[in-house]
Amino acid sequence: LFDEVEKAHPDIFNSLLQILEDGHLTDAQGRVVDFKNTVIIMTTNLGSKDIGKAVATGFQSTEGGTIGFS
Repeated sequence: LFDEVEKAHPDIFNSLLQILEDGHLTDAQGRVVDFKNTVIIMTTNLGSKDIGKAVATGFQSTEGGTIGFS
């Protein structure tokens, strides 16, 4: 889980890019870590204002806090 991934160091972004493109990560000693069958979750607050606009123009918030299109 990478919470607020936009705040991560650029080296973390480079590592994530390698994982997402190749499905594995190679460390400085040349060891390979396989990310097969791995779930990577990233959250961000970027665009939260845009989501607020979308709620006003066709999306509805439910009691559970989820947003659905109407």
